[in-house]
Amino acid sequence: GNHLPWESSVISQSEMPPPFVKEALEVGVMEKRVALISIIIENPEAADQINRILHDVSSFVVGRMGIPYREKNISIISVVIDAPQDVISALSGKIGRLPGVSAKTAYSNVITPIDQAV
Repeated sequence: GNHLPWESSVISQSEMPPPFVKEALEVGVMEKRVALISIIIENPEAADQINRILHDVSSFVVGRMGIPYREKNISIISVVIDAPQDVISALSGKIGRLPGVSAKTAYSNVITPIDQAV
């Protein structure tokens, strides 16, 4: 499919968190942090992969905003996330390693205990 990254797409509903989330949670992380991941997409083919990755961490996503900049043929996505720091950095790294995609993270100082029901 040729979805824009912020358009909902049909993705198989799997209740298991992806390995990078499970690893972060297994080390007994007790707190989560609010952060903003800024994503610039110059390769439209990366959209489906980004959607899948964000879907995998949807329980941590507070909100997201996507802006297509059609004249320049790029898309910009802002994702606000409240998650353990390891999950945030793994997510940002995973997205930023996609070809034609860059991702940067700004961390807030808002840190809260994690709910044990993960």
